Amino acid sequence: MWNLLFLLFLACITPFSFADSPAPTKPKLTVCTDTWTPFTDKTLPGSGQSWRIIQEVMSSQGYDTELTIMPWARAVRSVKDGECDALADAFYTKDRTQWARFSAPYGEVNTVFFKRTDREIPSLLMQDLKDYRIGIIRGAAASPAFDSDTSLNKHQVRDIKQGLTMLYADRLDLLVAEDIPALYQIQQLSLQYPNIDNEIQAIEPFLANNERHLAISKQSENGLTILRDFNRGLIQLIKSGKYKKLLDEY
Repeated sequence: MWNLLFLLFLACITPFSFADSPAPTKPKLTVCTDTWTPFTDKTLPGSGQSWRIIQEVMSSQGYDTELTIMPWARAVRSVKDGECDALADAFYTKDRTQWARFSAPYGEVNTVFFKRTDREIPSLLMQDLKDYRIGIIRGAAASPAFDSDTSLNKHQVRDIKQGLTMLYADRLDLLVAEDIPALYQIQQLSLQYPNIDNEIQAIEPFLANNERHLAISKQSENGLTILRDFNRGLIQLIKSGKYKKLLDEY
């Protein structure tokens, strides 16, 4: 009898006790990267294609997400030091595996050489490029062969915009950049330099085809869980058909 009364008492007070308890806090994923139109750009709807994919994937796994835009080299350093959980749109390199775990790829992009249209570049073989001033984005990767070649005359630039401006001003002979973001940037620069789209061009064949990953800091306390949840959520997004729709929007 007393046991029954006690259970009835618990049944009466439990709803009120739990009603006053705070809701469980969602895990938060902080992501750093540079503006890289159309993949990450806070001026675009949803802040760009890559960010839409990352948000959709992590939201499906119960995460809140926060995007911080900063220069690429600083974003790399922030993830390496554990100040940010993950780096968006990272290319896989052996060196980066020392401080990051790489998700399954959620996209790809071609890395190419850009040149002035009035400049002849007869050969893109590494041994034939030693006399050229080649612009590279600080902290970025292109291809293992190019990145490891110390005989090339490489000049670091802050971002694609600075590199294209220097190429246009004939302060560089070549610029290594990704084709789609660079073409978007050329369109923007044409407001300032009306002829730039006629004076700069990509050279075929491309230097490398690179997959885009979320690089998760090994300093992140929940890094392995984030990696597992992202990969699982990405598979779900692809199977649902929403992944393809997001690609088609940009």
